[in-house]
Formats: sequence, C-alpha cells, structure tokens
Amino acid sequence: MLLGFATSPASFASVGLLGLQLTCVMCFCLILIHAFGRSVGTGLMVLLIPFYNVYYALFQFEHRFRGWVVAGFIGCSVAALSLRLLLHAPLPFSWPPPSAPPF
Repeated sequence: MLLGFATSPASFASVGLLGLQLTCVMCFCLILIHAFGRSVGTGLMVLLIPFYNVYYALFQFEHRFRGWVVAGFIGCSVAALSLRLLLHAPLPFSWPPPSAPPF
C-alpha cells in the first residue's frame, strides 16, 4: 500500500485518470467563466451545446495563457477518454470458443 492506494497498475492508472479529469475540469471552468463574462447566452451555449465549447475554446476564447488552457482542456479530454476506454475495455474473446458442457 502506498498512500492508501493499492500498487497495482490499474490503481495507478485510475489516479492518473482522476488527475487528467481534474485538469480538464479546471481548464473548462476558465473557459466557462470567460464565456459567461461575455454574455449569459454565450455561457449557456458553451455549457449546454456539446461541441460549441470546443469551437469557443479554439476561436473565441481570449486569455493570457490561452494556449495552455485550450491544450489542457482538449488534450486532457482526449487523454482521459482514451485511458478510460483502455481501463474499462472488455476482455477479448478467447479462441477457440469453449466447448459445450456434456449432458
């Protein structure tokens, strides 16, 4: 046990996944604050329309650290989604399939 976590690779990957998700949420909050500062309608569109937040982040978001925030938002989203799919992917089928039990 290391810091209360099991030392299996899956538990370390889960901690990494949590870190990626938290980074993504923090970057999205900065984008969302900027959008609501622009207007309530823009903020609601960024919050509620699925791909408008990516469009807004790429083309309309203005911030001193714009590159870091947008890279953190999009990069961590893609990395967290990929890691989640790898962690929770179903096991491949065994071949040849197991034979039927005898009656």
